[in-house]
Amino acid sequence: MKDGEKLMKWMQSIQNHIYWTAASSTTGPERVAKWTSILNHVLDIHTHEDPVFPRCLHPQRQTRDKKKWMEAGTPAFYKLEKVMTNKRILKDVSHPQTSSLEDFHRAIQRFAPKSIEFPFLGLLCRLYLAGLYYNENADQMAECSAKPVKTKPTFRYVDDLMDLIFEKVFVDPSPYLDEVLKISIPEDLCAQNDPPDTERRSQEEGLLFNLRGTRRCIKEARISAEMEICGDIQVKELNKRTSGQAFEVILSPSTPDAKSEFPLTPLKKKETSLDEIKRKLEAAEERRKSYEAEVLKHLAEKREHEKEVIQKAIEEECNFSKLAKEKLNQKMEANKENRTARMAALNEKFKEKDKKLEEVRKNKETMKEVEN
Repeated sequence: MKDGEKLMKWMQSIQNHIYWTAASSTTGPERVAKWTSILNHVLDIHTHEDPVFPRCLHPQRQTRDKKKWMEAGTPAFYKLEKVMTNKRILKDVSHPQTSSLEDFHRAIQRFAPKSIEFPFLGLLCRLYLAGLYYNENADQMAECSAKPVKTKPTFRYVDDLMDLIFEKVFVDPSPYLDEVLKISIPEDLCAQNDPPDTERRSQEEGLLFNLRGTRRCIKEARISAEMEICGDIQVKELNKRTSGQAFEVILSPSTPDAKSEFPLTPLKKKETSLDEIKRKLEAAEERRKSYEAEVLKHLAEKREHEKEVIQKAIEEECNFSKLAKEKLNQKMEANKENRTARMAALNEKFKEKDKKLEEVRKNKETMKEVEN
């Protein structure tokens, strides 16, 4: 039999050895010692030099087929030894198993999935249920074997919870309610951060509008100055569009005295006075200020609306908590009255039974006296 065929026959045993090492070891050195003991086992050597695991735990038997054992120094055993004693593999083997922790995380995902948002008390109760479920089924989850073993989970903790609720909580819920109210509910993570500075943002937006308005005013003044240089051209400003300013250029009609040829001397440009430019700049500045005031007014109204919405939500939450508390108190009072009524009825029944027993006892005594 070739060495490669011998190694292939040992593969299933090596896989079983992996699970057995993980399941039966408690420390890192013990796992490493058991892991490397397979190298001696395949050579038919069942005593080891490591004092942590000095010998194999299986019973000593005489094998009839001696060809199944591998031989030291062969290429197949060299490759197996190289893989089994690899530093990375030995480091991974020495680490403890995290399968039980992963099973607990899966149980949490089953009771409290991340896709659903729960309140603090609801999430806390679901975590408690996940812990009860895991503690009852932990042995089945963490079972290590060479083959997967499918076992159905048990839910005995549900019966215990139902007995506790019906036998103790419904009878006297006040101590349990007090314990629930003692739980401190932490604030939301978003409440720990500073709120955004809306005033600073509005100031930055105002500065941005100011810069854009100044540029637009300069551009309008330059265009108006260039258009008014020519005397036979009229510039009429149209209504503002979403894309910006719009102008209509009107050419004056031709006159009979107009010359057919251009004059030799260049036309003199019509100069715009400084007062007119200042007047246009002032008008543009007023438009910018009015626009900025409208934007600030809109932002203020928006902030006021947000405050009203938040205040309304807080009031609704307070009202809901008050109604819930009142309903809970009413239920507790009703349960208390029912319990008192039941106890009174039971006492009446016990008194009637005692009277009947007394009558029976007297009848027996009279019967005995008559017989005597």
